[in-house]
Amino acid sequence: MRWLIFSFTIAFIVSFLLTPLSMELAKRMGAVAIPDERRKHRGYIPQLGGLAIFIAFLSTSFLLNRLRLIAWSGGYNALIIGGGLIIVLGMLDDVFELPPFVKFLGQAVVASLTIALGLRVTVLSSPFNDRLIHLGWVGSLATFLWIVGMVNAVNFIDGLDGLAAGICTISAGALLILALLLNRAEVALLFATLAGSSLGFLPFNFYPAKTFMGDTGAMFLGYTIAALSVMGAVKTALLVSIGVPFFVLAIPIIDAFFVTSKRMANKRSPFRGDRGHIHFTLLDMGYSEREVVLILYLATLLFSVLALFLARS
Repeated sequence: MRWLIFSFTIAFIVSFLLTPLSMELAKRMGAVAIPDERRKHRGYIPQLGGLAIFIAFLSTSFLLNRLRLIAWSGGYNALIIGGGLIIVLGMLDDVFELPPFVKFLGQAVVASLTIALGLRVTVLSSPFNDRLIHLGWVGSLATFLWIVGMVNAVNFIDGLDGLAAGICTISAGALLILALLLNRAEVALLFATLAGSSLGFLPFNFYPAKTFMGDTGAMFLGYTIAALSVMGAVKTALLVSIGVPFFVLAIPIIDAFFVTSKRMANKRSPFRGDRGHIHFTLLDMGYSEREVVLILYLATLLFSVLALFLARS
């Protein structure tokens, strides 16, 4: 337990200290969010906060490795390499506003490389007996869809101050507990690191935000949660490995599903932003921005508790 607290605390401190520096860097690079019809923030807000989250996660995980708490492995290498590439893709988008297809292609390349480096679900336990289910190419396809889906789900939910950072912190905490239940100590340490990295950024991002994480942070958080979930899923019960992450991340998953379905039904690009998201719907119902964020925090917490209760059962 002390190492979980240690990794969380170090990541929190590094993220908290680096976020102001990421704000200055964003201003110099021109990575600023301009108010539009969807987001009504005042002035130009720097949006490279995800870089602070990434460096906090990376440096803390390296420290854990040097302390021999996390071993170098194919899965860990894939996580770090994939995370680094998704950060580069996010930064390019925050600075140059990449076309949606180019961004999706980049996500697909990162997911494919992650799988090629060995981070994929290959074997699960049967829910009916002690036999192992070898997934083969189905596991690779499921891993690809899970990674790309979560990258976009977190990116989509990042529409209000503090929303994505808070939801990802709660989700990482819940999946940390799941990793402990499954005796995945290294995965639990990495989830603690991710939670600390995300929470350290939140004081600067909660309403009224001084900075945004941008696609840099949203895609990194989505990617890392997805990749760590895969690392913890190997040889675990099918319903637990698939069901718990879906419940924990229900808010961004449901939001992404309905938003993309509606856009495609209207013959629009699923990656073109609009006000069809759950958080904008709640705003239009009369709730304040703080209230909407807190409501979705609470919903994420309730889904997480339910998921862990089912996993424990």
